[in-house]
Amino acid sequence: MSFAIKLPVLSVCVLFAASLTAKEYIIEAPDGVGDVVALTNAINEINSGNNTGTRLLLKPGVYDLSGIKSKVSDNVHLYFNTYCYNGLIAGLGDKPGDVLLKGGGEADKKTVLYIWATDPARPTVVSNLTVTGGCRSGDGGGIFGSSNGGLVLKYVNVTNNYATGLGAGVLRARMYHCLIADNTSSGKNGGGFWSDTAGMGAEDCVFSNNVTTAAGGGFYSSGASGFLVNCQFFGNSAKNGSGAYMGGGGFVTNCLFKGNGPSSAANSDKVGGGLYLSSSECIDCDFIENNADRGGGAYVSSNTAVLRDCLFDGNRQTGWASGAALYVNASSPLALVSNCVFNANVANVESSRTIISNAELVDCIITNHNVPVGYVLAGCNMKRCLFAYNSATGNGQHLDICTAYNTTPVKRTNSNCIVAFNRAMGINSITDEKTVLNCTYIGNFCDSGNYGAILREGVAYNTLLTGNHISDRNLDVRRNFHGGEIHQPYLTNCVFSVADIEVDSFGLANCKKVSPFAFYPSADGGEYDIKKTSPAFNAGVIEEWMLPLLGGCDFAKRQRIKYDTIDVGALECQFAPPFAVILR
Repeated sequence: MSFAIKLPVLSVCVLFAASLTAKEYIIEAPDGVGDVVALTNAINEINSGNNTGTRLLLKPGVYDLSGIKSKVSDNVHLYFNTYCYNGLIAGLGDKPGDVLLKGGGEADKKTVLYIWATDPARPTVVSNLTVTGGCRSGDGGGIFGSSNGGLVLKYVNVTNNYATGLGAGVLRARMYHCLIADNTSSGKNGGGFWSDTAGMGAEDCVFSNNVTTAAGGGFYSSGASGFLVNCQFFGNSAKNGSGAYMGGGGFVTNCLFKGNGPSSAANSDKVGGGLYLSSSECIDCDFIENNADRGGGAYVSSNTAVLRDCLFDGNRQTGWASGAALYVNASSPLALVSNCVFNANVANVESSRTIISNAELVDCIITNHNVPVGYVLAGCNMKRCLFAYNSATGNGQHLDICTAYNTTPVKRTNSNCIVAFNRAMGINSITDEKTVLNCTYIGNFCDSGNYGAILREGVAYNTLLTGNHISDRNLDVRRNFHGGEIHQPYLTNCVFSVADIEVDSFGLANCKKVSPFAFYPSADGGEYDIKKTSPAFNAGVIEEWMLPLLGGCDFAKRQRIKYDTIDVGALECQFAPPFAVILR
């Protein structure tokens, strides 16, 4: 048994007038066995006064805390009462696994490390060690931090801890370069991490295989400014927010959520496989192969949330609800989702399932989805989006529908979008019950008997339709009656590609046919630009109500209104019009 004390290093705590002497304790680990008696004696001496800047350093080894309890609490192995600490607890090994603080597990039922650090500006730092084997009947199995928010973890592994309460791995801390893995809470929020304090969160951390039956499998924050930066989430499980649960007004940026989801999904109550987002921001994140009943990739509970520059790929909706990639629990107004890519997400075979529900999609790409019985989009607006190579194979379903699942119908709008090479089977349509403005529909197919349509029960303005098919016929649109319903939108200033359009004069207004060779790739490599010889060139009518929807730019983010005219379709022709057109 031994520990060394080095003197002096002077530091002054502003809370006390007297100068306090900082100390350094070095705990030995002969033959890899940590000197637990010296460790607990050092902690007791530290707790006896208001120490500032004290350093507790542990040599490499296993510090087996079985049977050890602090003088302060029967539920804790190591307790630091550090009211003005600004100190350091660190392992002296080359990596965190070289120093192991090992709790007594089920036999002891204690938190491994309890740190009452009260000043976030001068925190206690725990660094370069591993905390494992905590088993708490209550909150904080591995590491317990105070509500004052003065605890920082750097290069710390927190693994295989258990709690019946909150935060089985870590309770309240700022964490950097940490591994939080294989921790379990039996019934409360935060399998890996939990916090209710502003400013708590994680940067450059990995959360793996943490479990709770409540919310926040890997990470849970209800603080007003929680944060996740450059973190990775793998295989975590929870009822809500299997990867992470971000409440309050925090932010999530540059994170990866892969393979997270509840242990079972059988109805609609398990939400947010990758992420549960409240009124927070989520920027530049990847959601890959997560699953949940609702919101397999992400579940958004508020229309004040923002998602930007994210990827949703291969996520699944596995229960009885909707939103294989994304579900927004707000139908008016919608949550803003911009510059995101949605690819090959999967909805199950139950009725009325969706890939994306209730989102304001701006500058997004939605591709390669197949919905057996349901919708790719439900209750969404699209602005400057590419919607391509999606399909619905069930009878009576639509790819892009106005009404969200289980909500009151609200009219939605597609503006400046390209809808290309999608396929609807059965009595379906590509777009249903929406206002379509300045869009291009090309190469879509409805194998839908007598009642399908590219556009159904909506209103289309300044839209270009070319190369579409209905039941193996070259039909861009169809107008007919079925059961007293009109299955064709009212069309204004639209341009079609072929002559055999089954509409009557009531369904057509200022429509023109497109020359077979008027639709070319652009000089800069775009796929859907028109040429100035097209009937779509400068043929659009600008109305005041359109201006808020146009957003100033076309699909390629070029100026939408030029020379007081607009082209029909999603893209503006880049040729300057002749003088006569300017006069017009």
